[in-house]
Amino acid sequence: MLFRIIYSSRATHFLNEDELRELCETSTQRNLQDGITGLFLYDGVRFLQAIEGERPAVEGLMARIVRNRNHSDIVEIFAGAIEHREFPHWSMDQPPRPGEDLERFVEQVKADVSLVADPHMRAQFIGFARLASKRRIA
Repeated sequence: MLFRIIYSSRATHFLNEDELRELCETSTQRNLQDGITGLFLYDGVRFLQAIEGERPAVEGLMARIVRNRNHSDIVEIFAGAIEHREFPHWSMDQPPRPGEDLERFVEQVKADVSLVADPHMRAQFIGFARLASKRRIA
């Protein structure tokens, strides 16, 4: 049975480029082994992630995330069985870095979710990107 969890969390500290790259590389290897796909965003302050795969693998990953000291204030937005993957080709590429052009960040997120069937999920990720860009401008 396929299962998806979407959560947000607060970063306990700012991840620099090397830390973010290491996190993504390590996670990509494990996610590929575990058959997990999804979408991962980081804006320098918060994480937003959808993870999907077989239920035991997804729940195991979520348990590791809860124990990971990079995360605090974890909020589970959605957890449930799904009929199909929305992100079938994703492993955990490095997201756009927080210091990059924020309009490009928003456009990249729009592209990443353009084929997502659920309009609420698309809005969640696009809204996250837009709020991140407004927070940086303010």
